[in-house]
Amino acid sequence: MIATHLIFLAFALGLTPSPPAVTTIDIPAESVSSRVALAAGTFLVATRELMDPSFAQTVVLLVDYDTDGAMGVVINRETELSLSDALPELEPPEVNDRSLFLGGPVSPGGLVLIVRSAEKPGDSVRVIDEVWVSHSRELLTSVVADEERKLDFRVYAGYSGWAPRQLEAEVARGDWYVVPADADTVFSEKPSRLWRSLVPYEENPNVTGMSPEPRLASSRQGPR
Repeated sequence: MIATHLIFLAFALGLTPSPPAVTTIDIPAESVSSRVALAAGTFLVATRELMDPSFAQTVVLLVDYDTDGAMGVVINRETELSLSDALPELEPPEVNDRSLFLGGPVSPGGLVLIVRSAEKPGDSVRVIDEVWVSHSRELLTSVVADEERKLDFRVYAGYSGWAPRQLEAEVARGDWYVVPADADTVFSEKPSRLWRSLVPYEENPNVTGMSPEPRLASSRQGPR
């Protein structure tokens, strides 16, 4: 899985990855209730009942999902740190003004790269149309230095991981909404508003499909 390569990346950066704290729950797949099947290329939108501080009010992009478990990155937790804080050797300097995102509680010393591109950018894996995930330091350097294409990208510290059947159990008990992912949402210019936009939409049983214009929740639906 991609997660294995990310652990190797953390060691390459001279950092010590933290092991995921996981609990395997054996629950029949058919008991999972969701409008959309779990798969790479879907969003996990935390329900209001999910109080775990690592995931409360988060939107997670699943980038890997199979019988070995699942891996994703939280896309709506932008930190106050810039790339220059995490990777001062990156050039050109103006790119370093981009914010570093907190991708999840697993291996916070490792970095995950998400790139927006119509074509496969180097050593990467397709998640959905125009969205690619990579653990390659070379690709990050290449994307940063590519003045011609100027690809959009996000860098995440750490990732979110689930053991086999763990995520299915969380969905079954009502921790997550599972919805189709799209590139515009992944690269939203206002990531902090994503959860408050998507949760009211998913809670409305009369609405189907994804909204082209995310709707902000009212003030009473803001952060707890």
